[in-house]
Amino acid sequence: MSLDTIINIPDHLKQSILAVLADPEMKLILDVTTYTIKSVNDIVIETRISRTSAYRKINWMYEQGLLGIMHVEITDDGKKMKFFQSTLKSIKVNYENTQITVDAEQNIDVMRRVAQKFFSSDNTDYPKTISSMKSVKWYQ
Repeated sequence: MSLDTIINIPDHLKQSILAVLADPEMKLILDVTTYTIKSVNDIVIETRISRTSAYRKINWMYEQGLLGIMHVEITDDGKKMKFFQSTLKSIKVNYENTQITVDAEQNIDVMRRVAQKFFSSDNTDYPKTISSMKSVKWYQ
């Protein structure tokens, strides 16, 4: 972990991170999205998670701020295809004297892309990310 990108996770996100690490399918989603941007279809193919579970878990991880939407494409049939990437590069969990601490290294590439999209004049592809800023507000 690089010292300049390590963040201490607030209490309200500890449970979300611990839930992801405890769930084998969510951990796989985190694994395949740490270094590369993936669509739901890519994630389903690479992890062999059922499509229904993948959508449910990806949406939950996005709502918790553990995945960011990096790109949105409109398919030929008019549907939106979102591409996700993990907002965290590494996670360290420590349990000592009844206290759980969770430290993480943020995925700088993801944070840079979200910030660029936020400050661009065309940010219509990211309405949820921009309006809630869940994937960036706890990195300060």
